[in-house]
Amino acid sequence: MPRTTSLVEQDLMYANLYYQSAMVTVSSEVLLLDFNAILAAVGGSMGLFLGFSFFDFCRFMLNLAFSRLFRPKLETEIEELK
Repeated sequence: MPRTTSLVEQDLMYANLYYQSAMVTVSSEVLLLDFNAILAAVGGSMGLFLGFSFFDFCRFMLNLAFSRLFRPKLETEIEELK
């Protein structure tokens, strides 16, 4: 008696896969810094550089002010010494 196959059995296909070796390489990703840590690092660097920029600006303004205040006095003292 011939074997009758259903439509599902006719549409199946089998594949045998073989590996060359039994060794498996496992790689994983680990989160080193979360969002808060990155935000803190960037904010700290920006604060540091802006702080230095503000400090340099203040130093420039003070040098400018003192040079204008004391220059005429020094020039008159030098003229008096001549």
